[in-house]
Amino acid sequence: MPLLHALFLGLLQGVTEFLPVSSSGHLALAPWLFGWDDFAGKPELENAFDVALHLGTLAGAVVYLRSDIVRYATAGFGWLRKRDRLAGDAATAMFLLVTAVPTGLLGVGVLAVTEDLGDRIWLVALCLILFGLLLGWADRRPTERSLSDLGMGHAV
Repeated sequence: MPLLHALFLGLLQGVTEFLPVSSSGHLALAPWLFGWDDFAGKPELENAFDVALHLGTLAGAVVYLRSDIVRYATAGFGWLRKRDRLAGDAATAMFLLVTAVPTGLLGVGVLAVTEDLGDRIWLVALCLILFGLLLGWADRRPTERSLSDLGMGHAV
C-alpha cells in the first residue's frame, strides 16, 4: 500500500470515528471511490490495516480523554467500595459500563451479518445514507434531558 493511501485512510478514520457515522463504512468506500486496490486478494491484510487504524484512534481517544477516564474510573471504583447512592461521576461510570454490554453484543451480531459487505459497496453506501438520515431525524426531535435525568434504562 502506498504511504499516501495509508495516510489518507488514517486521516479519514480519525475524522469519521468521532462523527455519528460508520468510520468503517468510509474506510470501505474511499478505496472504491479512488480506484485503489491495495489489498486485492488479501482480506486478512485489509482487516489487519483496519484494526490498526481503529487501535490508533482508540489510543488517541484514551490520551485525549485520560483525565475523564481517570475521574470516572475513580468514582466508579469508589462507589463499588462504599455502595452508597449512585450519583454524579459514579453514575456516569456505571452507565458507560452498562451501555458497553448491549453495544458489544450488537456489534458482534452486526459483524456476523456485515462481514462481507465490502464486496457490495452499494450496500455500504446505502447503509451510510439511511443511517445518516435516521440520525438527522433523531437530532431534530426536541429533547430537554440532561445527564442528571438519565437512568439505567437509558444506558441500556
